[in-house]
This record gives sequence, structure tokens and C-alpha cells, in this order.
Amino acid sequence: MGTLFTLGYDEWDIEEIEAARIECDAGIMDIRWRQFSPRREFQLEELLKRWEGNYLEVPQLGNTAISGDPRICDLEKGMKILGQFLPTNNVILLCRCASLEQCHRGMIAEEARQRFGCEVIHLSPPKTVTPPTFQ
Repeated sequence: MGTLFTLGYDEWDIEEIEAARIECDAGIMDIRWRQFSPRREFQLEELLKRWEGNYLEVPQLGNTAISGDPRICDLEKGMKILGQFLPTNNVILLCRCASLEQCHRGMIAEEARQRFGCEVIHLSPPKTVTPPTFQ
């Protein structure tokens, strides 16, 4: 059984994620409902080019809620897709949220742990991002 990693890219550089992907020997499963980002390197076209063969967008596991409690687009279909990869592959669930506690990826990871019996590891950014100070 593969290991399931989670990663919220908001506090990561793309090169840091690439290093983590290689270290974890994992493919990237993008669980954003819409694969758009204000950061160009995290837009769908860029990710497809960068991780060709190691990247899959799974909007079925995306959070459709604008605010409040997460609403997963189609949990059953999304878990079926994830379940096809986990038996033989390590997978990094990718979304934008920096905080695991405020993100649906924790919920998806727990569901996968219960269904598939996989180990779950939540990845933290390799550096601490200091917010800007305003004067």
C-alpha cells in the first residue's frame, strides 16, 4: 500500500514541491475543485507540463463550498480514482490551503486512511514564511 501525503502549496515554492515529490517518490493528485491559481506556476497548464506523467487533477475531491464547512464535489468518484493509485503508488494530495485545519485535504486524507488503510503524512513547508509587516 502506498503512502498518502498532503500538501497545501500556499507557503511552498514550486521547486520545493518538486523536491518533496522526488523525496516521497510520489505522484501529485491535485484536489482543487478548479485548477486555477493567482500564482502562474500552480495553474493547470503549468502543472501538466512540469509533472507530465506524475500529475492528475481530480476535481471530484475538490471543495465546492465558498465558506463554512467543506463540501466535496463527488466524494465517491474521487475516492474511487484515489483508490486506483494508492495500492501501488505514493500520492501527494495537493491543494492551495496553507492550514491543514482549515482545509478539506485533511478530511480527504482521513477518509482514505479509513477506506484503504494507508499511512497519511501531512507535509509542512521546508521554510517558515514570514508575513510582511506594514508600517
